Amino acid sequence: MIIKTDEIINNIAGSWKGKRVNDFTHFSVDSRNIKSGSFFIALEGQKVDGHDFISDAIQRGAKGIAIQKPYNNNFFKDTFVYKVESTKNFLLSAGELARKKFQNKIIGITGSAGKTTTKEMISLILAKKFNIAATKGNANTEISIPLFLLNDTNGDEDYLVVEMGIQKRGDMDTLNKVLQPNIALLLNIGDSHLEFLKNREGVAQEKFKLIQFVKENNGKIILNGDDPLIQRLSNKTDALYFSTKRNGEVRGNIIESTEQYMKIKFCYKNKCYVDEFPFSGIHFLYDMLASLSLGIIAGIPINKSIAVLKTFTPAKGRGTSMLLSRGITIIDETYNSNPVSLVANLSRFTKHKAPLIIVVGDMLELGKNAKLLHKKTGESIARVKPKLLISIGKYAEDILSGAKLNGIEQGIAFTCMEKARTFIKELKICQNSVIFIKGSRDMKMEEIVEILKKRFGK
Repeated sequence: MIIKTDEIINNIAGSWKGKRVNDFTHFSVDSRNIKSGSFFIALEGQKVDGHDFISDAIQRGAKGIAIQKPYNNNFFKDTFVYKVESTKNFLLSAGELARKKFQNKIIGITGSAGKTTTKEMISLILAKKFNIAATKGNANTEISIPLFLLNDTNGDEDYLVVEMGIQKRGDMDTLNKVLQPNIALLLNIGDSHLEFLKNREGVAQEKFKLIQFVKENNGKIILNGDDPLIQRLSNKTDALYFSTKRNGEVRGNIIESTEQYMKIKFCYKNKCYVDEFPFSGIHFLYDMLASLSLGIIAGIPINKSIAVLKTFTPAKGRGTSMLLSRGITIIDETYNSNPVSLVANLSRFTKHKAPLIIVVGDMLELGKNAKLLHKKTGESIARVKPKLLISIGKYAEDILSGAKLNGIEQGIAFTCMEKARTFIKELKICQNSVIFIKGSRDMKMEEIVEILKKRFGK
């Protein structure tokens, strides 16, 4: 997106010095990503202050700088320097400038689990017919969304597909103001970010701000008809509902499945379609139903969207399956974890026949109920009857105690990751075993995946 210097001066409070530049097409808060002609925004973070990297940004080719602290440097004579009260607010305002240049549809996707996978599925469906842009990876914050609007859109797209994440109260207000979505999709409400939002009610209230914003602006809404909190808070909101039961117009059921495959029956408006997919789990089914619902709103026949989803491949760490030597399969869910996503993932093992090993790490940001939630998760793990449970982290014993309550026979807890790694390096693993690995991002559970790949030849 092209942002002119005059637009910055006329719309964002501040003062400038140095050299005026006609326009900017690339903005960054990381000096390492600066290229010739970039605009560097010196954010002041908890651990790193962007003002310490201004010289580096200029040396790398930055022609614009936003600052909030006094900064005297000879480099400024050839650079457009904009002094503001808050560089974070500058970034948000710049994102709003970019948003105003876009006149078509913006999809905001939120939920406690499945946002990134659903975003990728929707992008795959829409890209067959429309010109789209989508946020990359799990970029979903008040920093990454403005940068997406500034750097990854040009205003000509038919749709923008945007993941919207929250951590604390007020986050969704900020994202709504910048993004101004006109299509809202709410996947689910679960125990996530409880450190700041306290409980599911707090999570729901914050996420429903997206629904309220789009509703007030006469946009389209897609909701999970099976989620109890969404059912209660939606208060018969005019929306397209999806469901695995009979709580929505877009419905789907798993007819048969293994750990790596499922056959699904989809129904919409008295027509049903059956197809097979190379991934498994109720969480994927809900993501697919949400994506098919979006396709319907975009005017794409459901059978065509289903055909597109057959080509979908989960991203690394989000349910990818790897076949190693001796018939051993790893299911890599290491990117992140919370109780909703973990329990949903277990659904793929309800009828497993192969020896199953489950390796789980702590689920973070669960607040004062963390111990209880880990214990309940252990109870859920026990229901799928793994041959072995390995829990890792501060709450490893809580997971294991919950599993033992439900009769798990073999389990071991490690509070130290190093000891867990050593154990897994030496663990005797049967042929044709399935090993499921999941944990929060900071637990670095991908290290376990790498150990097993090294052991079994991939």
